[in-house]
Amino acid sequence: MLKQAFPECTYTIVGDTSQNIFYDSGMNDWKELREEIFDEGRDRFYTLAKSYRNTVEISQYAGKILEKCTFETYQIDPILRHGMEVEVKKAGNREEMTAETVRRIREIQERGYKTIAVICRTEEEAWKAEEELSSRCRIERDPENFTNGVMVLPIHKTKGLEFDAAILWNPDEEAYPMDDAAARLLYVAITRALHELHIVYIGKLSKLLE
Repeated sequence: MLKQAFPECTYTIVGDTSQNIFYDSGMNDWKELREEIFDEGRDRFYTLAKSYRNTVEISQYAGKILEKCTFETYQIDPILRHGMEVEVKKAGNREEMTAETVRRIREIQERGYKTIAVICRTEEEAWKAEEELSSRCRIERDPENFTNGVMVLPIHKTKGLEFDAAILWNPDEEAYPMDDAAARLLYVAITRALHELHIVYIGKLSKLLE
């Protein structure tokens, strides 16, 4: 519509289609735009792959998820900043998962990091996790005024945010099946972490994370 209304104008369109968490709507790749809108003689498409947010270890872990997708993806090219390897821990039951999450939160804080996100699949799961964790550690509940501490959030509320460390809460096969929509959600969740990423789960880990 914009091109028809203003045919002589120039446009810069920037975005990361791998972060489209609403898979059934919006644009899932650049192919349609390039084929139907772009003028080959006039328009140019460039990949801006450099990432300044995550450590090399977190970026590479996120990249492995994209490799399992069927849509067109672009690998992250992180700046050379190394950190801890991504840590994955299986718990025997939900009580153990809660205790393990609290333990990791305390260790992260002892290392001097100020902002931590416990990222859940849904809003309902986030409410349950927050209730279980709040009896053992302080949870911040006001995202509008959040400056430091621990927050428990569903994935869709973390988009656009970043935290010193993120703990992915129970990313099992049921929550994240082997499909493109789940892969995008995990990609967004993982790339919220600046320095450390931890995964704590029960049951069977999503195959997207293997």
